[in-house]
Amino acid sequence: MDNYQTKGPRSSYFQSLGFIVGALFISACSSMKSSQPPPQATLPTGTTAETAATIDLNLCKMKVTNPPVADGRKIRRASPRACVNGVNLLVAPAPAACLSSGFGTRNKRRHQGLDYQSKPAGKVVAAADGQIINISYRKKDYGHWVIIDHGDGIYTSYAHLKNVDVSLQKGGQVQQGQLLGTMGKSGDAAHAIHLHYELRQGDYHNPKAWWGLKSIDPFALPDRC
Repeated sequence: MDNYQTKGPRSSYFQSLGFIVGALFISACSSMKSSQPPPQATLPTGTTAETAATIDLNLCKMKVTNPPVADGRKIRRASPRACVNGVNLLVAPAPAACLSSGFGTRNKRRHQGLDYQSKPAGKVVAAADGQIINISYRKKDYGHWVIIDHGDGIYTSYAHLKNVDVSLQKGGQVQQGQLLGTMGKSGDAAHAIHLHYELRQGDYHNPKAWWGLKSIDPFALPDRC
C-alpha cells in the first residue's frame, strides 16, 4: 500500500507536466504560424494590362524621323509607360510593333503623334483606362479613329485603323490593354499600314474639340507617376 501511494502521485505529476509542456509547444507553434505573412497569390504570366500591351520599344529598320534616344534600334527607356497629370499610360499601345516616326517636324509639317508599324498588321490597345468619347471615320485624314478620355484633361487617339472592335461604343468604358482594333491604312495614311497614336491635354469641350488640345510627346514624359 505504501509503495502504491508513493508511486501514484509521482506518476500523476509527470503526466501533468507532460500535458503542460505539450500545450505550451502547441501554443508556441500556433503563435509562430499566425505571425507569418499570408501566402501571396501569383498571377499567371500575361494576365496584366502591362504584360498584354508591353512592346520591346524598338525603332523600325527604316529611317525613323524624330526618333527618341536609342541604343542602336533599342529605345532607351526604363518602362513602357509614361505619366502625365497623374495618368499612367502606355507609350506604345501596339503590341509587337516598332516605332516608324516620332513626335516633331516631319516634311515641314508638325507630326503631333507617334507612328507604329508591324507585319502582319498588329493589334491596337487602349493606352490607359478611360471612356470612349469618339468613334468615327474621317476619309481626309484619320480614317477609322478612336478617342479615349482618361480623366484629368488627358486624351489619347488611335488613327488609320483597319477596323474598330465591334464591342466598343461611344460612351463605353475601356481598360488599359483592352483591344480597340487592328492597325490599317484608312484615311490619309500614305499607303502604309500603321497606327498613328496621339496624346493630348486640355479641355475637350472647346470650340475646336480635339484640335484645340495641346499635343504631347509620350517619350518626353517620366516613365512613372
